[in-house]
Amino acid sequence: MIAFLRAHARAVGAAIVTLLVGAAAFHFAAGLDLGANNTGPGAVPMALSIGLLALGALQLAGIARSALVDNEVDFPAAAPARSRLATFLAAVALLIAAAMVVGPSLAAAQDWVVHFGPPEFFAWHLAVLTLGIVAMLLLSTASPAQVASSALFGLVLGLVGIDVATGVTRFPGIELTFMHGLLVALVARFLGFSIVLIAMGFALAPQIDETLRRTLLLSNGDFSVFAARPIAATLLAAALFVLLAGGLLRRGTAR
Repeated sequence: MIAFLRAHARAVGAAIVTLLVGAAAFHFAAGLDLGANNTGPGAVPMALSIGLLALGALQLAGIARSALVDNEVDFPAAAPARSRLATFLAAVALLIAAAMVVGPSLAAAQDWVVHFGPPEFFAWHLAVLTLGIVAMLLLSTASPAQVASSALFGLVLGLVGIDVATGVTRFPGIELTFMHGLLVALVARFLGFSIVLIAMGFALAPQIDETLRRTLLLSNGDFSVFAARPIAATLLAAALFVLLAGGLLRRGTAR
């Protein structure tokens, strides 16, 4: 077992770091107000912390299973580089082509912009992050749980500081500087996390947090509003489809 842990120190370290970050985020989020209908400054950080704890547990469970069954960390491998890149570029080209076809039709409908509110913006930002996650699933050899953890790391980092809606300081005592960013990049690189996904999560976190809280505020905490809004429902369904398709493609190319 000691030899196994030494041989796979990066995988074990990544799982431990995921759990530690999740625990720290949970500690800070527990001291914040969740608000009525989950619209407070602590609602999104709490959800992210629970997600990180779950992903860290999944990573450790996968490592333990591999150690007991075949004494080897056996995550699904990605496809060969050219095949992965070609698949990803084809998916991007398909999305661009779809946008070129659907865009003029939407523009012709004079009132469609009126229906683009907080639910639609939230779904759009989430879909963009999902596309990044799928890209990393196809282009990297990291485990799916580790890829998802990279996105959540970025989202947590993006919420550090003062909440613009309430003026409450989230994650007090933590200040993001150039040196902190450099340290995060070095640790992420060493443990195999995706720096690209961390950056994407960091950039999209304020928009995802704000639009989700606005949506829940307007709907009195009713999540069914996303299903009742056609554009938001379509974007979320497309994001889910792309995520499932990427996972199946990754699994298929590993065989």
